[in-house]
Amino acid sequence: MLWASSPRTANQVVAALEGVTEWKPKTIHTLLRRLVGKGALAFEKEGRELRLVFLHELMHLQRRDLLLSWVLVIVQAVHWFNPVVWLAFVRLRSERELACDAAVLRHLDPEDHHRYGSILIKLVEQFSTAIPHQGLLPIINNQTEIKRRILMITQFKPVSRAVTLLSGMLLTAFAVLVLTRATEKPALAAPLPERAQGGSTDRSIHALQTGLEDQARLIAEHQTRLDKLGLDLAVSGMDPNGSGAGSPEIILQRLEAQRLEASADFQRRLALYTALTNLSRGELKAAATTTVPDVLLTTLLQQEADNDQRRVEKELAFDSHHPTVQAAQKLKLTIDRQINERLDGILGGLNAQLLADKARFEILEKEVEKHRITNIEREVRRRPYLQAKRELENLQVIRDRIESRLIDEKIHRLENPSEVTTPAARGGRTRTGE
Repeated sequence: MLWASSPRTANQVVAALEGVTEWKPKTIHTLLRRLVGKGALAFEKEGRELRLVFLHELMHLQRRDLLLSWVLVIVQAVHWFNPVVWLAFVRLRSERELACDAAVLRHLDPEDHHRYGSILIKLVEQFSTAIPHQGLLPIINNQTEIKRRILMITQFKPVSRAVTLLSGMLLTAFAVLVLTRATEKPALAAPLPERAQGGSTDRSIHALQTGLEDQARLIAEHQTRLDKLGLDLAVSGMDPNGSGAGSPEIILQRLEAQRLEASADFQRRLALYTALTNLSRGELKAAATTTVPDVLLTTLLQQEADNDQRRVEKELAFDSHHPTVQAAQKLKLTIDRQINERLDGILGGLNAQLLADKARFEILEKEVEKHRITNIEREVRRRPYLQAKRELENLQVIRDRIESRLIDEKIHRLENPSEVTTPAARGGRTRTGE
């Protein structure tokens, strides 16, 4: 049955065997795991992971979370100045993911709960730097919320339909008993002071001032948290991003430049040494004076040229057995030996410089790698501080916008005093007209 209709999931195998065997589902799962462990069956993990991811997204579609997300974006755009709305929407999105996870777990077997949590952790490791779009429903969010979701998955217990129905009935009864008084006419409130009874401008100013106070309180709390993180992580307030002259990033850049320079020197010297060693002795003698300038070699080559000229003159004037001719020939042999020794010394020096360049390059490469790893570890440690700093900057931007809006409202009230008249004053003018 397994090989005739493969591939199949474990649940499909259990469903197929229910009518033909008395084995319990747990026993069938144990048998399948043993067959996989012995290599008798193949196991495709990625397919199961994609199934769980798609199941999560299908739950969002079934719950119409995408439409709700766009409604929240519109409401948030209208009430952009109210920090309470921003915080409420953050909590709502977090609870939405928890509810979607619970809906997914209710459709899974208990042994798949651990796999679903592992997929969330895997996705966080792969896409931790992604910035979600406001209109989308990301399966992952920040690490704090992921911890809450993982904890919920480990402690998840399915709720029966009876409990859900009973909760709905209790909630309905509470609404009927408590909220029906909303239809009764409220008692007339005492007249407010003239400033509170003013027009929409005064109400808008009052709302903006309240929002500004709330925003200032949030900024103070985030600043305190940021200062504490700075002390715990040893982050300098003057240079939190580490961009100073002695910062690890600048040091790494300098080491990278030195490594590139050392690599270029090594490659250039290696090419020169390889080319010179492949030349014949005569070609090396001719090329050495231009590629590797050497005073002693130049002097020996000049002496060889002068001696050759004198030797030719002597051979033309005397025979080969003449003492002066033989002396010139002995001097030529001596100069040739000195030139060869000098060429060997030059090649040996190039080889030594080549080894030194290689050693310098390897040392710099190790230093660069060590500083790169150190910087990565440092950035991981500093991530909570940078995240808190960005949140503080966002709150400050919102505060500045509220202040700007408040100033505009106050200027509008000063420029249009007639719009701030109280209802009592308007009523008095009406009666006078009658």
